Amino acid sequence: MDETFDALPLLKVLADETRLKILRLLAKREMCACRLLEEFRFTQPTLSYHMKLLMGSGLVHGTRDGAWMIYSLDRERFGKMLACLAGLCDADAPIPSALAPVAATAGWRQPSGN
Repeated sequence: MDETFDALPLLKVLADETRLKILRLLAKREMCACRLLEEFRFTQPTLSYHMKLLMGSGLVHGTRDGAWMIYSLDRERFGKMLACLAGLCDADAPIPSALAPVAATAGWRQPSGN
């Protein structure tokens, strides 16, 4: 396991169904905040709260486009996080079921054991 990769903050961020759904959407394509708001039944401040946590974890990047933010999944960081999680359990164990749809959409494949 990469000792410079701190999994605990990421695990805390991922321990929320809404944020997992946001990651699943961003794994398909980048999205503006307005599109994300259309997918959920909550306010813009609630979305901002979730995005602040996701961006703080490094899993999501945001760039301003006029009045809106455009969000995208950091696929490299997401892959490192999945590899780190795989290293916490049996290397041949499947990735956690809650993350499997995001991983598949993002195109991440679990490294095969040696």
